[in-house]
Amino acid sequence: MSDASNVAPKVAIITGASQGLGEGIADAYRACGWRIVGVSRSIAASQSDDWITVAGDVADPETAKRAVMAARDRFGRVDTLVNNAGIFIGEHFTDYTV
Repeated sequence: MSDASNVAPKVAIITGASQGLGEGIADAYRACGWRIVGVSRSIAASQSDDWITVAGDVADPETAKRAVMAARDRFGRVDTLVNNAGIFIGEHFTDYTV
């Protein structure tokens, strides 16, 4: 059996993490020992060892790149993405997709 203390904590990128459901998801993952990269247009900077923030709109590919690079640079990996950010568009899905 392997020693669980030698296993690196898992890492999640969570979009929309500055408030509401996204913030709650990030808090729950952190409570389970995960390292988090929180992404949002209006997210405050973090001083925590297990929580990085990336300010930006996830609709911009550069924001996504910055989030992945932040996770890899600080934590060495990305294990999952919780794509929580979104907006309401009152149309059929097929009417507004690119």
